[in-house]
Amino acid sequence: MSQTPDENFFKNAAENINIPKKMKIDLDTPLEIFFLVCFCLACLGVLITTVVTISSYAGGKGDIYALSALGALVALAAFMLKCKRETDNYYVLDTSEKKLLYHYKFFSDIKITTVAEFDDIKCVAVGGTRTVNKGNESWTYHIYAVDKKGERTYLSNMFTESAIAENNQKCQGIAAVIGCEHIDGEPQKVLAVKGAGEGGEISVSLAAHDAAGLPQVKIIQANVKKIVLIVLAIDLIITAIVVAVMVLRMK
Repeated sequence: MSQTPDENFFKNAAENINIPKKMKIDLDTPLEIFFLVCFCLACLGVLITTVVTISSYAGGKGDIYALSALGALVALAAFMLKCKRETDNYYVLDTSEKKLLYHYKFFSDIKITTVAEFDDIKCVAVGGTRTVNKGNESWTYHIYAVDKKGERTYLSNMFTESAIAENNQKCQGIAAVIGCEHIDGEPQKVLAVKGAGEGGEISVSLAAHDAAGLPQVKIIQANVKKIVLIVLAIDLIITAIVVAVMVLRMK
């Protein structure tokens, strides 16, 4: 994703005097990622079916079944691409109202909800996530807003260790706009939140991957389940049509 003017502003926010009333923090949300994955899978189906269709016609066996399946998959890919383009979810720093907002858009359905008041945000921090797969360890990182209850909210896409310094600068800028403290990320360190749920003041720091006190990340999912179910239903219907066509082809 290319950098927006607001993202560039965050890198130098501490030195800027004229702060905009609203600043956009763009990132790939679960719903947008879902549509992108579905689109890629549909494109893969189009590619495979195209090869089958070309082969059948090249061999002088014009295959109407394969052609029908190709048309259905092209329609599915186009539908997923349209859904992806009509989905626009991101966070907004409202400096006039002193709020962190979440902007949700799916076609004509648009909602703006309050995630947290600036005064309720403890800090903005960069923290890592350790993943082990078959003995191989890997680390990814995010920028988080941590509220005074200890709940974390993603404010960036996932990035690797090579981008920590750049995102530390962005983290500092977001914290400067909000007016809270910031915690710079370090390689192979997670955020440790102590005191969450105990009613007192929490503390946030970097720690080794096995540190306790890591609350769940808050992910805004307005209407996501309903949309995903509808899209999956459409996907299953088109897939059923394709399967039926290919079965008839083999008879």
